[in-house]
Amino acid sequence: MPQNNVRIPQCAYDALEKERAIRGLSRDETVRQLLTEYIDEQRELSGDDDSGDDRLTHVSTVMRHPLPAGRGRAKPGVSLRFRASRELIEEAKQLAYILPGQSRSRGHHDYQARPLTDAVMTAIARVQSFEDDVLRGIKPRIRQRAATGLWRLVAASTLSGSEWEILVAAKAEDDERREAVERGQCVGPVSPVVRVADELKEGDKSWHGRHRSLVAQELAQYLLSGPDADENEKILYDQDPRDVKWSDLRVDYAVHLREHGIVGFEGRGAGVVWRTRRQLQLDDLHKWLLDTEDPPTSGDAHALVMEPPGWKLLMPTAWRPLVFSATEPVSAGWGAHIDSGKVLEIAAGSKRLLWPTIRTPAGTGPVPGLEHVVAQAKSLRPEQIVEVLLRYIDDDDPGKAHVKTVDATTVRYPGDDNVKLDLARPLPVPAWTAYNLGIISADTRDKLAAAATALNHQRMSDVIRAASNDPRYANLVPMLREAHKDGNITRFKKLADRAKKDFNIARPFHLMRGTTLAQQVGVGADPATISWLTRYLVRNTKRCLELSMEETSRHAFARFSALTQGKGGSAF
Repeated sequence: MPQNNVRIPQCAYDALEKERAIRGLSRDETVRQLLTEYIDEQRELSGDDDSGDDRLTHVSTVMRHPLPAGRGRAKPGVSLRFRASRELIEEAKQLAYILPGQSRSRGHHDYQARPLTDAVMTAIARVQSFEDDVLRGIKPRIRQRAATGLWRLVAASTLSGSEWEILVAAKAEDDERREAVERGQCVGPVSPVVRVADELKEGDKSWHGRHRSLVAQELAQYLLSGPDADENEKILYDQDPRDVKWSDLRVDYAVHLREHGIVGFEGRGAGVVWRTRRQLQLDDLHKWLLDTEDPPTSGDAHALVMEPPGWKLLMPTAWRPLVFSATEPVSAGWGAHIDSGKVLEIAAGSKRLLWPTIRTPAGTGPVPGLEHVVAQAKSLRPEQIVEVLLRYIDDDDPGKAHVKTVDATTVRYPGDDNVKLDLARPLPVPAWTAYNLGIISADTRDKLAAAATALNHQRMSDVIRAASNDPRYANLVPMLREAHKDGNITRFKKLADRAKKDFNIARPFHLMRGTTLAQQVGVGADPATISWLTRYLVRNTKRCLELSMEETSRHAFARFSALTQGKGGSAF
């Protein structure tokens, strides 16, 4: 059996040792028995409900106790090592509680869930009571939905400026819609801002940090200790907007502690808003694919602006989804196409799409060549492959006619104008790669190489001139000239760095403009070309998304750096 390791408070470890002595078993066997009993209890509490609302968690999980000490400091608590079967561990972890926004996989330490720790703590607390200075007097085991309610109060009391801005805008829209209904006016669908706000309040996106864990400890001590602990646990569980006590808690803690400011976490708050918007945009992508089942009556192309990060997806006019109900089986032929990567299977609510397909006189079939894309993008989810395929490489050329599109509108959010990220860039293909793939001729390749060489020589001359006018680096000038004469760019770059002179090596690239990977597939480009473009676009798309979120976070920190207190009221 594999060894497992969890870090628990000393008081919990002492309680485990007490239980071990009572049972007369080894520590490993005691933990295994406790986890088996934990699993049985959790299953019974779950019943037929898959949500896990009635399952139990230890309050230390939402409090994140013991808190990580930080780099260079001794780890708090005690390391509990024990052996147990993988099956037992995995089932215990699946029944345990994780906070909204935490990840079961590896990531930043503030965002890592601790499901096995929660299972062990909850299992020990079932048979032995324990407490320390942080846990003293607090109700130890609470229902998982109540833990989520407590976390919602933590989130409300530590809103970043970006979150607050979205929630305030959504509340203003809700007020306008309510007034319109009272006047007897018809109202349309809610805006994306309201959808984002609802996800921030009810969804599984949340930022984490030491500050929020400390607030969770304070709120748990206030609400889950003393004679009102059971009643407050029920309020946290119900989260009933009609319950004045729950409403009062939300208002109180939307303002509580906000006066201390959370400037250090503005970037994280903006990141949560970005990720929420991104997830909703991917949901809209599924709906948009359904809408492309019929071609536009205008003959123009279907298009969708993905915001964030802001690029446009362009659908080939001949590509269509094949739509099934979610429970409808597909034929063996289409099943084989899915397995071979000739079509993507995409879930869209109550529908299931096979995409892309084309219609020919012989019937509906897969798009030839798509398997070369899927083979290079296996790490991506189907909707992400759609994005890579359809992402338009804008030529940004005002003198060239752009593709006419329909339904391509950009959704604006509060703060968008502060985020500048230029995505209208051509796709750079190294000249020799472009030649080997048959994209350009040998003559074009040689011209690109000659232009890069000439530019490098010009930049080298500029560096030598600058170094010659700087007495501090006079000894490097002869070596720079020698490297220039020999055409040794690598050595020249190292010498330029020593002379503290900027020297960027120009490389020959062919710039692909005004196209998509889907268009290259559609025109029957060589499989090697499709494979290279896919690998590049997978990497580039991932990097652009990272840059978009980083830029959003940086600007949010700058915009809200003066934030020191809330404006009163509650958007929750």
